[in-house]
Amino acid sequence: MISTNSDHWYKELKERTPNGTQTLSKSPERYVNGVYPKVLVKGQNGHVWDADNNEFIDYIAGLGCISLGYTDPLVTNWVMDQLRKGVSFSLPNPIEALVCKELTNRIPAADQWKFTKTGSDADSMAVKCARAYTCRDKIMVLGYHGWHDWYSIANDKKAGIPLAFADYVKKARYGVIEDLEDLKTEQYAALIMEPMVFDEPAGGYLHYIRDLCTLTGTVFILDEVVTGGRFEGFAAQNYFGVRPDLTVLSKGLANGYPFAAVGGKKSVMSTFERDDFFASTTFGGECVSLTACLATLTQIDSTINETVKNGQRIKDAFNRIFEGDAVCKGYPTRTSFDFPTKEHKALFWQGCIEYGILFGYSNFIMASHDLKDIAVTIGVMEISAKEVKANWANPISRLRGDMPVEPLRMRT
Repeated sequence: MISTNSDHWYKELKERTPNGTQTLSKSPERYVNGVYPKVLVKGQNGHVWDADNNEFIDYIAGLGCISLGYTDPLVTNWVMDQLRKGVSFSLPNPIEALVCKELTNRIPAADQWKFTKTGSDADSMAVKCARAYTCRDKIMVLGYHGWHDWYSIANDKKAGIPLAFADYVKKARYGVIEDLEDLKTEQYAALIMEPMVFDEPAGGYLHYIRDLCTLTGTVFILDEVVTGGRFEGFAAQNYFGVRPDLTVLSKGLANGYPFAAVGGKKSVMSTFERDDFFASTTFGGECVSLTACLATLTQIDSTINETVKNGQRIKDAFNRIFEGDAVCKGYPTRTSFDFPTKEHKALFWQGCIEYGILFGYSNFIMASHDLKDIAVTIGVMEISAKEVKANWANPISRLRGDMPVEPLRMRT
């Protein structure tokens, strides 16, 4: 694979920005550096091209923010029309009400919404609201919730954060009921969690948490930054039949445009109207991203069933190919390959990228991935798997690039 232009641009990036990227999870070091592409310059449907015009079927999907496909025609046309009218205004725009209405239609647990631009911002907004609403300080977390201080203090990257912040956040392990015992003390402002990462909640787990939060007056926040729009029924809370007090959405709801939202019942959302509470952002009502969200929402409902089927095709094929030696886990629209070691996964990735399939730690099916894409992908997985199996005892011996460095999410 030719990489002359890509290497040039990555060298420029390394000189001009820390880690050579604005988003740490996009760093080439997170993949098989030396084999994987380093920069991408174009996308169309479910495909991307690097600076050397190498083409890939993309399952990283902009870390999950591309749900329909790159340069979706409807989204692009609506966005171009809005650009001609204006991007940001000095007073509210009617599109804000339209997006709120469409989100409530899909998330019945939420009457009102506040908008911002990133999942980290929205999670922080929800947590701040919960603290003000309950007059409590402590937060229990299950999953990954971004880079802000209130959450980062509980992880291994905590430089720059006052250590005292650690007194106000407690990590719990997903699916471990015993870790929730402390929640019964009625001292937590909120429990914030991802409803599902790669393992489905078992035995009424989400409902147990819902009931426990109700009993103790704890605000139950579902972080659906990744899951929102990727389940049949739109969101994981609908699929699993649980109603949170606050919902956080982002990622694929605007098909790559920066959008995030916090929604809840008026009784909780009224906190945003209090004289002693402040959570506001200039770009919350930016109209281009809101237009992209509307255009995306008009299509997600009609495409999600086929998207799920295509994801299941990939999942079933992987599990058939490896026959239990490795497992594809997760809901079909967002999966992960679970190998015995990092070296096995890296070798599999290497084999796939050499035939034009771009896999990552989380793999997302886009609505524009068609049956041809799926068939090509399965064929490449079979080829790559043969090399992995042939070198099962020593996979790193066949690795032609660097070993990937796991992202923070995988260590939380």
